[in-house]
Amino acid sequence: MKDALVSDDKRQKMDSGYRRFGISTLLLAVLCLAIGLAGYKIGFERGQRLGSVVPARLSGSIYVQQYDVSDLGVPLDQLVREVRSSVVIDSWDVVGGYATIRLDEESESLVVEQDLEGHAMVYKYLSEFRLYFAEHGSRATAEGFYELRKPAKRVTQ
Repeated sequence: MKDALVSDDKRQKMDSGYRRFGISTLLLAVLCLAIGLAGYKIGFERGQRLGSVVPARLSGSIYVQQYDVSDLGVPLDQLVREVRSSVVIDSWDVVGGYATIRLDEESESLVVEQDLEGHAMVYKYLSEFRLYFAEHGSRATAEGFYELRKPAKRVTQ
């Protein structure tokens, strides 16, 4: 009977020690999380002040090109959004990339800072846009082109 009491006492000591260890581990995890979030916030604020950072592999190979879009006859701010969401999506500054695109309303053009591959894809996108309007004539709409460019949804069975 004494052995049964001793083992119960040991079991209680082990259980209470386990709980203390669990709480201290939890506090340590919360502290680490708080430090990580604070570091993220500081880094994010510094990144906002610095602006977009060009990766080392692209340093010196970002080019500025002006694309005349006065013949397209579509709202230019909508065109900018569509280019950002269709051409080299992860390279634009709005998603943390190195490339920029802005409107020059005076000349009705897009001013793009992008690497060579990105410029080729912007040029191709605008060329396809013009071709779409040439083929469809008065029936052509910008929305029709944007819908055409969206990837097809797969139907799984």
